Amino acid sequence: MNRLHRKLFWGAQAGSHKSMLRSALRLGKPPGGLYLLALPSEDSRYLLDILPAEELYGRKRVRRDRVVVGLAEGKEEAIELSRVIVDRVYKKTGSLNLRGYFA
Repeated sequence: MNRLHRKLFWGAQAGSHKSMLRSALRLGKPPGGLYLLALPSEDSRYLLDILPAEELYGRKRVRRDRVVVGLAEGKEEAIELSRVIVDRVYKKTGSLNLRGYFA
């Protein structure tokens, strides 16, 4: 089951629609252009996965059991938000262990 992490990061545009976006995801009807930043699978070499919301919450669900740590409107905002998340984790922990930070 996919879940939104309690330390969820929001992109600037997505942050202005928090309650609407949470409701849309709960109902399985994410708006187009919404991207999710999720912790990658255990065997991945990436720090974060950037996925269209439809892949995890829409009718065309492909992936399951993911921890979503960020929401962004548009791919550019998602890329910027991933930089913000990695930067914040590194400044707080001195490492790039995102999985440990969000544990």
